[in-house]
Amino acid sequence: MTRIGPPDYNTIIRPLPRGNLQQDFSVALSPNDRHFMGYIARPDTAVSHRYVLELKYDRGELYWDRTGRITRTLANIPGWAIQSMDLNGCHLRKDEGNIEFNFSWNSLSLCQGQNLDTPELLREGEFGAIADEFSEAVIEALELDSFSRIGFRTWMLYPTSSLDEASDSIQKSVMYKAGVALTQLGALSHPSYSIVVARPSHMVRIAIAGVEQHVVLPPSVIEAEKKTAREKWKHDKNQLLQRLKARKVIAHYPQTGIVIDLDAFIEEPSFKGELSCGGFVRQATADFQVIRSAILEARNE
Repeated sequence: MTRIGPPDYNTIIRPLPRGNLQQDFSVALSPNDRHFMGYIARPDTAVSHRYVLELKYDRGELYWDRTGRITRTLANIPGWAIQSMDLNGCHLRKDEGNIEFNFSWNSLSLCQGQNLDTPELLREGEFGAIADEFSEAVIEALELDSFSRIGFRTWMLYPTSSLDEASDSIQKSVMYKAGVALTQLGALSHPSYSIVVARPSHMVRIAIAGVEQHVVLPPSVIEAEKKTAREKWKHDKNQLLQRLKARKVIAHYPQTGIVIDLDAFIEEPSFKGELSCGGFVRQATADFQVIRSAILEARNE
C-alpha cells in the first residue's frame, strides 16, 4: 500500500494543463462508458473521506482566562459535548456526523471523517457554516486580530477494482510521467505524487496515490447485505432499512482506490472583514473542483 508522503512546500508550479477529453483511454472506467473516456477515474464515483479546517493565530494568551466561557457557549449547541479541557487545549465532539472541534492558545481546527456510522460527510457548505460559527466564538472571546495561516484540506476517494488498477491509472494521469532513466531501472508500481500549485488567491498542495483501506465491518452489516430479496423478512421495514444502511456503508468504504488529497492554504491571511473560515472553505471547494477535474484527465501519450 502506498502512503502519501509529507508535503514538499519547496516545489511550486503553475496550474495544471488541460488534457484531451476525447482521448480514448481509460483504466478505471467501463469500456462501454464513452462519456468518461479521457479520465483515469470516473469523477461521479468520488467519495468524500475527510475534511480538516485549521486556523493558526498569534497572541492567544486570553485562552487561559476564557476557555471556560468559550467551551460553555459551544457545548450548549445541540449535539455537541466537551471531551477534554486543560491548559493545552479544548476538545469538543458531535457524535452525529463524527465532527470534532479543537482550540488552544495558538490554533483552532474543525474536522469530519468517515466512520461506520457516518458513511457520508456533510456538504462543504454545511461544514463551512459550522466552521464560521465555532471560529467566530473563539476569535471574539480571545480578541484575536493576527493570524499566521488558514487551511482547508480534503481527501477524496475514487474506487478501483484493485490497488494495481489504481497504480496503473495514476501513471496515466497528467500529473505523473516517469522519465526513461527511471523506467529502465525496472517495473514501476505504487506511484504517488505531491506538488504545490500557486493559485490566484491561495496555494494548494496536491497529492495523489493509490490506497487500500482495512475497514472491519461489523458482522451485522455484512449479514444484512448478504440477505436476498426472496427471504421472508424482505417486507419488514426495520430489516429493509438495515439492509439499505449496510449497502451504503459498503459503497462508501471502497477497499481500494485513488485518493486525491488537496490542501488549500494562505500564509499570513487578512481576516476581519475580508476572510472567514466558512468563506475560505467555499472558496477552496470551488477551486478543488477545477483541480480534481484536471488531475483526473489522462495524459496525452
